[in-house]
Amino acid sequence: MEEFNMQDNMDKATGALLDASQRELKFTQKVNVNGFNKTGTFVAGIPTIAQRIQIGVIRARMLGGVASQSVDNFTDDLAFMTAYLQVVIKKHPSWWVIEEMDDVVALREMFTQVTNWVNSFQRKDTKHTDATDSSTTTDEEDMEGNEDV
Repeated sequence: MEEFNMQDNMDKATGALLDASQRELKFTQKVNVNGFNKTGTFVAGIPTIAQRIQIGVIRARMLGGVASQSVDNFTDDLAFMTAYLQVVIKKHPSWWVIEEMDDVVALREMFTQVTNWVNSFQRKDTKHTDATDSSTTTDEEDMEGNEDV
């Protein structure tokens, strides 16, 4: 697995646009496929807001449309990790079909590596902790009904 430095990523992202190569994570992963160990190179990208919505839709579809609270945590986690990787993995070996994976450990390793990398680009100074709760908004321009907008 390729290492990344969170501070380096934050330094690159601060005040500058990143070129496409800096917004991609290239990594190697060993995966058990039908009893055979295979190693491949993968390229992941940072999900856009629209892609994050797509992840939620795929997750819901995988859960059969039931609320995530209606299934056990393990099933919900598998659905989320699978949907996330399905959207953010841009390049992968021809033998890799995420919907047919049975190697839960490799799935979790890939998900953890990619999400840690993606999260390293997120601003650390955000005051919003829950996007669904406008009562936590502290920036005047973000408040509903602000007449200065």
